[in-house]
Amino acid sequence: MTFQEADTTHMLATPDIIALAYKLRSLRHDGRQIPTGQLVSVPLALEDAIEVQSQLSKLEGADVSAWKVAKSPDGNPIAAPLHPYLDKPSNAIVAWRKGMKIEVEIAVQLSQDLPVRTDKAYGRADIEAVVSDVYLGAELVWSGIAEGGSISFLAFLADRLGNAGYVRGPALPLAVLQPGSNIPLKLWLNKQVAFDDAAQHPTKDVLTWLSAITRMSDPGPPRRSEQAQSSRREAFVVQ
Repeated sequence: MTFQEADTTHMLATPDIIALAYKLRSLRHDGRQIPTGQLVSVPLALEDAIEVQSQLSKLEGADVSAWKVAKSPDGNPIAAPLHPYLDKPSNAIVAWRKGMKIEVEIAVQLSQDLPVRTDKAYGRADIEAVVSDVYLGAELVWSGIAEGGSISFLAFLADRLGNAGYVRGPALPLAVLQPGSNIPLKLWLNKQVAFDDAAQHPTKDVLTWLSAITRMSDPGPPRRSEQAQSSRREAFVVQ
């Protein structure tokens, strides 16, 4: 996996990784945003961003049983823990802050582990076969980095891709996993209909990035079914 801004010959020192994690945690806690240039450091390689992301999740007490799977500007699969992951929408309470966005996403849960393979990659059919449940939900997106990932995508990746929480909604039939599927979607905002049309994944296949990330040789999300989550199964939100 490559990133245009990544240079694996110049890694961040451990103190810089810890300092950046604490800074991102502080920005999230205070609901503040700062320009990329004002960060205490910026990840120079993918490994840096993943380590900062891991340290940030620990500082926030994130239960990494749910992951957001998306793509980088270069089209490579990337992931970040979802926190908080709320699977009881009737009681969901999330903090709202200026500049926050809501993205409607699909979550899938796995019925069994997907151990790392060394002989061959998982195919799409392998992934679909272990998806036990599919849900519609809403992701809250907000980053302490004012420009998001437009200046340093690796810094944005370190900030968990701007994830500020995910509220799991109603279950969907497994048939929505079929490529080209459309999902009827109606959204209300302030008691008014904001969207009423058929929705479709940007790649026309919900499993595109989840399938791709299982073929990664770089560090990625754990592909396990047993996680500390109420359902005890791994959840992936596919963007």
